[in-house]
Amino acid sequence: MIAIGAPGFSDWQGSVVIYNKANFATASILFVDHNYDKDFNTIMGYSVAIGQFFYDKVNYIATGAPRSKETGSLASIGDLNYDGFKDIAVGAPYENEGHGAVYIYHGTRFGLSKNYIQRIAAADQLSAFKLRGFGLSIATGHDVDNNDYPDLLIGSYMSDKAVLLRSRPVMSIKLSIKFNLHKSSEEIAQIDLKNQNCQLNSILYSCFDVVYCLHLKGEYLPKIQNVIVSFEIDSKLKRRGFVKVDENKLHQFNREANVSTKSNQCLEPISIYLDVRFVVFKCFQTYNINNQPKTEDKLTPMSISLSAKLNKEEQKSEFCKECPILSNEASISRNLDFETGCGIDQHCTADLRLDVRSNLSFILQGLNTEFPLYVQITNKGENAYSTKLQLAIQPAIDVNQISSYCEEHIEHEMVKINCDINNPLEEEQSKEIFFLLGLSKLSSTTQSITVDANVTTVSDLSEESQTRRTFILDIKRFALLFLMRGEMLKEEFYSHSNSREIDYLRFSSLLQVVKENYSSVDEVVLTIRTPSFVRNHFISFQPRVILSNKPSKSFSLKCEYLNSNLPMLPEDLTSDDESEESDVEMGNLKMKEEKVSRREAKLNEDDFNANTTAEKEPMLKLVSMKKFLSFD
Repeated sequence: MIAIGAPGFSDWQGSVVIYNKANFATASILFVDHNYDKDFNTIMGYSVAIGQFFYDKVNYIATGAPRSKETGSLASIGDLNYDGFKDIAVGAPYENEGHGAVYIYHGTRFGLSKNYIQRIAAADQLSAFKLRGFGLSIATGHDVDNNDYPDLLIGSYMSDKAVLLRSRPVMSIKLSIKFNLHKSSEEIAQIDLKNQNCQLNSILYSCFDVVYCLHLKGEYLPKIQNVIVSFEIDSKLKRRGFVKVDENKLHQFNREANVSTKSNQCLEPISIYLDVRFVVFKCFQTYNINNQPKTEDKLTPMSISLSAKLNKEEQKSEFCKECPILSNEASISRNLDFETGCGIDQHCTADLRLDVRSNLSFILQGLNTEFPLYVQITNKGENAYSTKLQLAIQPAIDVNQISSYCEEHIEHEMVKINCDINNPLEEEQSKEIFFLLGLSKLSSTTQSITVDANVTTVSDLSEESQTRRTFILDIKRFALLFLMRGEMLKEEFYSHSNSREIDYLRFSSLLQVVKENYSSVDEVVLTIRTPSFVRNHFISFQPRVILSNKPSKSFSLKCEYLNSNLPMLPEDLTSDDESEESDVEMGNLKMKEEKVSRREAKLNEDDFNANTTAEKEPMLKLVSMKKFLSFD
């Protein structure tokens, strides 16, 4: 078959004329119908190439159309990478403001690659030659340096130059890895953390070996190639394993090796150690119990990633016709599961049960200064990995005691507590966490404390799981108020005005408010009523009240006269000693105070149980109390 380009066909729309060698009398003309746009002149057929670009080994025709500025010349350049499919070079002489470029496309089993493999631009790689119109013509098919790879001669017609582009051998690298028991040829499918078969610095570790192999493929390659292999251990989490390199524990490192070409070569295995983890909470570090490995996530497989490249330092600075170039990005990644105790499918379904309780049935304010809280998590299913507990406590109270696996903070007027539970929480295993909460910040208006608990895990949960609980503890108050007064006045007979010895009689009374039992009382209102008017005539002056806050000074006292139109006490009746208290009255009060003190002491001696007694005694929430007194 012979293909001839006819770029001037049909008013420079262009075509390709095909002749069969068996019959030159007839020909086939290939063209694109552009009647819909006669101004579109592609000059198709300016360049023509024939090659087996598909897997079917049939010859196909490729043609260039320079007016599209995509192609100026086009040539079949043979099989550059020796993959069995012909490749082509496409010139674009008008690209980059007329400097030009050449594109290399590989043939594949599905046809020419959609994206170019290499771009050679006159303004970039060849800028020193100051070329213009580079790529208008391409000559190929000749190996000028005898390295068995075809070379290209590219014309740059506007510069009166031609550039020789020599080809180098093309090589691909195939990587493979497998996992073995440490220093054994036995392959493993899971990591068993209980099998601590390696020792470093007197510490036992679980470990395994990574066996990796390289296969260098290509034609006319040197027998030995220097390759750099890059390793990344636990590429997803980057913390659960390490390799010991020169007394250093590394997660990423490189290895250099001389590898034979055209053969699958396995190199010396590397040993990966499972890290002994530290658990960090706040500013403290605690070593894991019994130095056991504590990997943070056993459900996520450990990923081992490798990549390989040629050592460019081994290549010469000038052109090296024997030095290969890589045709692929050589990389591989494989996962290794942990032994999770969840069966062959590694699919864990946990059955978590959450319980929240306290040994208090309610809080008696004034008696209970702390609130003990117990949270228990039980797993009745398969292993629960990365199990965590969250608590939200309202209102925000003090946390006096907390586990080292937990941390707390204040958020939106509530206490938030986050705890890391066993990883994993195994089947039929239970974990109890104790908290001691302080009650000193409780407001007198707070009616209850609410604890919202939630437990989570990265394992699946069964339908029977109970992972949320709300615990409410009521706050009760128990207080009694007593009003005590001094010695009652004796009867006074007020004689007729004509027979009186004095016009005015002054009397006083000492009153005392005493609180008994535990709870505080925010406000006490004492109302005193005294006779003041008879038959619309006043019979008393406005009383004088003297307030004394004994023994505590923590609350304020104030006195208000309500609806009082009584006259003030005449000045001649005032005396300097009117605030002095009667010895009789004070003695009487002291006797009553001793009775109250003896009563409180008796309650303490009997080890008064607030939770029991408060249920029997009447509960009083005393914000205010009115006491009425009258004098005859």
